[in-house]
Amino acid sequence: MPRPRILVVEDDAKLREILKGALESGYDILLAKDGQEALTLARTFRPDVILLDLQLPRLGGLDVLKVLKMSAETIPIPVVVLSALEGSRSLLDAGALGAQEYLLKPTPLTEVRDAIGRQLFRSKVRLVADEPG
Repeated sequence: MPRPRILVVEDDAKLREILKGALESGYDILLAKDGQEALTLARTFRPDVILLDLQLPRLGGLDVLKVLKMSAETIPIPVVVLSALEGSRSLLDAGALGAQEYLLKPTPLTEVRDAIGRQLFRSKVRLVADEPG
């Protein structure tokens, strides 16, 4: 059985490596450093969950989320936002655009792992519910 694939989208190289190190024991990890790279990897590899920063170069996280949720191939991928933006506006915008969860940096790595686990569980439940019979 293949391991779940997680796309970590984070422009801060140090945090990107910390997240990779915290998650790679249970998941296959894809890394993107900007919004354009995130979209390319999401379309190519269709990860099981996307962990998305909002403040990104080349294409911001909210724009990435908007594009992901407008495409039939990527709309089912759960997105967990991990951002330092505290304003309720960014939270509302992310939710309105289809993010399943919003974690505020700095978030303990256990909470990040828990959020990913919840999204994988919900995806599995949706798949089972959609099966005929």
